[in-house]
Amino acid sequence: MRNDKRDKLRSKKVIFLTEKLPYFTVESLRGIEKDKNYLKILLSRYSKRRKTIRLKRGLYVTKNFINDAQAKGIFSSYLKFLANIIYYPSYPSLEYILYKHNILTEIPVNFTLITTNKTAKFTTEVGNFFYHKIKISSHI
Repeated sequence: MRNDKRDKLRSKKVIFLTEKLPYFTVESLRGIEKDKNYLKILLSRYSKRRKTIRLKRGLYVTKNFINDAQAKGIFSSYLKFLANIIYYPSYPSLEYILYKHNILTEIPVNFTLITTNKTAKFTTEVGNFFYHKIKISSHI
Protein backbone atom coordinates (compact mmCIF):
# COMPACT_ATOMS: atom_id res chain seq x y z
CA MET A 1 0.00 0.00 0.00
CA ARG A 2 2.75 2.40 0.97
CA ASN A 3 4.66 1.74 -2.26
CA ASP A 4 1.50 2.35 -4.30
CA LYS A 5 1.19 5.88 -2.89
CA ARG A 6 4.88 6.51 -3.42
CA ASP A 7 4.72 5.24 -7.03
CA LYS A 8 1.67 7.41 -7.77
CA LEU A 9 3.49 10.47 -6.45
CA ARG A 10 6.59 9.61 -8.48
CA SER A 11 4.58 9.15 -11.66
CA LYS A 12 2.52 12.32 -11.15
CA LYS A 13 5.72 14.27 -10.58
CA VAL A 14 7.16 13.06 -13.89
CA ILE A 15 4.05 13.98 -15.87
CA PHE A 16 3.66 17.34 -14.11
CA LEU A 17 7.26 18.32 -14.87
CA THR A 18 7.11 17.22 -18.52
CA GLU A 19 3.75 18.73 -19.54
CA LYS A 20 5.25 22.04 -20.66
CA LEU A 21 8.29 20.57 -22.44
CA PRO A 22 8.33 20.38 -26.25
CA TYR A 23 10.06 17.00 -25.92
CA PHE A 24 11.98 15.02 -23.34
CA THR A 25 14.15 11.94 -23.10
CA VAL A 26 14.49 9.23 -20.50
CA GLU A 27 17.97 10.61 -19.77
CA SER A 28 16.66 14.15 -19.23
CA LEU A 29 14.36 12.83 -16.49
CA ARG A 30 17.17 11.15 -14.58
CA GLY A 31 17.55 14.30 -12.47
CA ILE A 32 14.11 13.76 -10.92
CA GLU A 33 14.02 9.96 -11.01
CA LYS A 34 17.19 7.91 -10.63
CA ASP A 35 15.70 4.54 -11.63
CA LYS A 36 16.02 4.39 -15.42
CA ASN A 37 14.02 1.14 -15.67
CA TYR A 38 11.17 2.67 -13.68
CA LEU A 39 11.13 5.64 -16.08
CA LYS A 40 11.02 3.36 -19.12
CA ILE A 41 8.13 1.36 -17.66
CA LEU A 42 6.29 4.51 -16.60
CA LEU A 43 6.64 6.15 -20.02
CA SER A 44 5.56 2.96 -21.75
CA ARG A 45 2.42 2.82 -19.57
CA TYR A 46 1.71 6.51 -20.18
CA SER A 47 2.09 5.97 -23.92
CA LYS A 48 -0.49 3.18 -23.77
CA ARG A 49 -2.83 5.49 -21.82
CA ARG A 50 -2.13 8.25 -24.38
CA LYS A 51 -0.73 10.67 -21.79
CA THR A 52 2.63 10.68 -23.57
CA ILE A 53 3.53 10.15 -27.20
CA ARG A 54 6.61 8.18 -28.15
CA LEU A 55 8.36 9.96 -31.00
CA LYS A 56 11.19 7.46 -31.28
CA ARG A 57 13.14 5.27 -28.88
CA GLY A 58 13.73 7.33 -25.74
CA LEU A 59 12.12 10.52 -27.09
CA TYR A 60 8.68 11.63 -25.88
CA VAL A 61 6.22 14.50 -25.68
CA THR A 62 3.07 14.78 -23.55
CA LYS A 63 -0.35 14.74 -25.13
CA ASN A 64 -1.14 17.95 -23.22
CA PHE A 65 1.74 19.76 -24.93
CA ILE A 66 0.46 18.65 -28.35
CA ASN A 67 -3.07 19.78 -27.49
CA ASP A 68 -1.76 23.17 -26.30
CA ALA A 69 0.27 23.65 -29.50
CA GLN A 70 -2.80 22.89 -31.61
CA ALA A 71 -5.00 25.23 -29.54
CA LYS A 72 -2.45 28.07 -29.86
CA GLY A 73 -2.15 27.56 -33.63
CA ILE A 74 1.57 26.77 -33.48
CA PHE A 75 1.36 23.07 -34.26
CA SER A 76 2.80 23.41 -37.78
CA SER A 77 5.82 25.33 -36.47
CA TYR A 78 6.19 22.82 -33.66
CA LEU A 79 6.30 19.95 -36.17
CA LYS A 80 9.04 21.73 -38.10
CA PHE A 81 11.02 22.09 -34.86
CA LEU A 82 10.32 18.50 -33.86
CA ALA A 83 11.41 17.09 -37.22
CA ASN A 84 14.93 18.36 -36.59
CA ILE A 85 14.95 16.94 -33.05
CA ILE A 86 13.85 13.49 -34.20
CA TYR A 87 16.60 13.25 -36.83
CA TYR A 88 19.41 15.79 -36.81
CA PRO A 89 20.40 17.50 -39.06
CA SER A 90 17.37 17.76 -41.28
CA TYR A 91 15.69 20.46 -43.33
CA PRO A 92 12.07 20.78 -44.47
CA SER A 93 11.51 20.22 -48.16
CA LEU A 94 8.94 19.45 -50.79
CA GLU A 95 5.33 19.58 -49.57
CA TYR A 96 6.02 21.57 -46.41
CA ILE A 97 7.78 24.40 -48.26
CA LEU A 98 5.10 24.46 -50.96
CA TYR A 99 2.43 24.68 -48.25
CA LYS A 100 4.27 27.45 -46.37
CA HIS A 101 4.45 29.52 -49.58
CA ASN A 102 0.74 28.98 -50.30
CA ILE A 103 1.38 26.85 -53.38
CA LEU A 104 -0.35 23.87 -51.77
CA THR A 105 -3.68 24.59 -50.14
CA GLU A 106 -3.94 21.37 -48.13
CA ILE A 107 -1.90 20.85 -44.99
CA PRO A 108 0.60 18.06 -45.69
CA VAL A 109 -0.03 14.87 -43.75
CA ASN A 110 3.60 13.77 -44.03
CA PHE A 111 6.71 15.76 -43.32
CA THR A 112 9.32 15.26 -46.00
CA LEU A 113 12.79 16.43 -45.09
CA ILE A 114 16.30 16.23 -46.45
CA THR A 115 19.34 15.16 -44.47
CA THR A 116 22.99 14.37 -44.94
CA ASN A 117 22.45 11.22 -42.87
CA LYS A 118 21.01 7.99 -44.21
CA THR A 119 17.39 7.86 -45.36
CA ALA A 120 14.98 7.22 -42.47
CA LYS A 121 11.29 7.17 -41.62
CA PHE A 122 9.56 7.80 -38.30
CA THR A 123 5.85 7.18 -37.92
CA THR A 124 4.41 8.80 -34.81
CA GLU A 125 1.06 9.84 -33.43
CA VAL A 126 1.83 13.47 -34.29
CA GLY A 127 2.82 12.78 -37.89
CA ASN A 128 4.95 10.87 -40.35
CA PHE A 129 8.49 12.08 -40.90
CA PHE A 130 10.35 10.99 -44.04
CA TYR A 131 14.03 11.87 -44.27
CA HIS A 132 15.80 11.60 -47.62
CA LYS A 133 19.57 11.59 -47.91
CA ILE A 134 21.21 14.10 -50.20
CA LYS A 135 24.85 14.35 -51.10
CA ILE A 136 26.71 17.51 -50.30
CA SER A 137 28.13 18.96 -53.48
CA SER A 138 31.79 19.88 -53.46
CA HIS A 139 31.15 22.38 -56.29
CA ILE A 140 29.81 25.31 -54.32
